[in-house]
Amino acid sequence: MKTKLFLIFVLLICAFPVKSSTWIETGNYDISWYDDISSVFELSTAKELAGVAYLCNSGKIFTGKTIKLTADVDLGNYDWDMIDNFNGIFNGDGHIIKNIRYNYQTTHTGTYYSSFIKTLQNAAIIENTWFQNISFS
Repeated sequence: MKTKLFLIFVLLICAFPVKSSTWIETGNYDISWYDDISSVFELSTAKELAGVAYLCNSGKIFTGKTIKLTADVDLGNYDWDMIDNFNGIFNGDGHIIKNIRYNYQTTHTGTYYSSFIKTLQNAAIIENTWFQNISFS
C-alpha cells in the first residue's frame, strides 16, 4: 500500500510540475532601501537588486537617481524578470552580477529576448558592471 501511494505521489509531481518563482514575486525582493527623496542607493544583496526590478516594473524608472552595487550579487535562487524601464545610472562599481537565469515559461511566453534591463531610457547609463553565468531555458 505504501509503495502504491508513493508511486501515485511521484506521478502527480511529474504531471503537475511546480512553476519556478521569479525574483519579483512577493517575498523575493526587498524595497526597504528605497525612498523618493534620496538620489543614490547602495545595494549589496540579490533581494535589493530584485527590488530595483520590482520598482521599475511598477512605474518608478529612477530618473536622476543612481544605483550602486557594493558587492557581487548572485541571482541564482529564482528566475530573473527583466527591468522593464530604467532611466537612472546603474554603477556596478566593478562588481559581478552572476547566475542570471531566464525561464521563458515564467517570464515572457512567446517572446525570445532576454536582458538584465529590457528598456533603457534616454538618460540611462550602465557602467562598471560585469555579468557572469547567464542561462536561458
